[in-house]
Amino acid sequence: MALVGAHTGKAPRRSAGERPQSPPLPEVPPRRKGPRVTLARREARAAYGFLSFNLTGFILFTLIPVVFSLYLSFFNWPLTGGQHTLVGFHNYSVAVSSFGFWQVVINVLYFVAAYVPLNLVVSLGLASLLGPRNKTIKGKGFLRVVFFLPVVTPVVASSLVWGLMFGQGGIINAVLGVFGVGQLNWLGSSGLAMPSIIIMSLWLGFGYNMILYIAGMTNIPEDLYEATSLDGAGRVRQFFHVTVPMLSPFLFFGTLLTLITSFQIFTRAYILTGGGPGNSSTTLVLEIYDQAFKYFRLGYASAIAWLLFILILIVTGTFYRLQRHWVYYEH
Repeated sequence: MALVGAHTGKAPRRSAGERPQSPPLPEVPPRRKGPRVTLARREARAAYGFLSFNLTGFILFTLIPVVFSLYLSFFNWPLTGGQHTLVGFHNYSVAVSSFGFWQVVINVLYFVAAYVPLNLVVSLGLASLLGPRNKTIKGKGFLRVVFFLPVVTPVVASSLVWGLMFGQGGIINAVLGVFGVGQLNWLGSSGLAMPSIIIMSLWLGFGYNMILYIAGMTNIPEDLYEATSLDGAGRVRQFFHVTVPMLSPFLFFGTLLTLITSFQIFTRAYILTGGGPGNSSTTLVLEIYDQAFKYFRLGYASAIAWLLFILILIVTGTFYRLQRHWVYYEH
């Protein structure tokens, strides 16, 4: 019947009770799925756009030079002219077998061993005096700014001023003369050259850690001090049993940064003493500079740079692993 009706153009007959069939709906072509940019994707694109400038600078001026310095360390690579010769680990073996290199390493370790604890004591002591719990000192905000100013002072300008202060007719010898101490040759004596750099570095760097520790002290709950005071603890016991443990993450962070930067000291030694007298105040970065731009041995200088990296990695890695024994984190 369906065939006949279709052929004759008439609707086919349907039996009683049969429901009429609705004509089929026209087929709708599937909608093409275009790229939908979600909010998270737009934010990610914006973030990558802002980061692209810093990332480009990091790749061009940090990552590529670091990788190239590793490549240079395996070559005899003079700065001007000459033939670039592959020497393998020869530069490293020459450095570790050189008495001058180990003398420079001892100088750096001496600086780190003296400067880092002094920085910790001075910055933590001033943070306690200028912190939020000390109500006796007036003008704490002004004093914090004054003590932080050396951090933002150009190192070259500060080194030149300290060079005049350490001179024979400088203010330091004048003050010592009041107490009957004779004229000291601070920058020309092998025994005083490195202490001079340590004193200037302490003045230059304690302000950063001081502000960091003051910020950490503001987060210590006052209830802990009240509880210990009820138990009869005085200010000294509260400092060692409450302030120091609660401040330990900030102490760890500040000391770690101070430790890393101490191994990389250059400008102060270069301007104050030039590494002298002899090699008594030569640092590893100053030695890298001399080997590269004074003796034109780029390969050997790069090898020393990577030995310095290994030294910093060992010391800071050990310090980082020891944090579990004294750093307290609130959970």
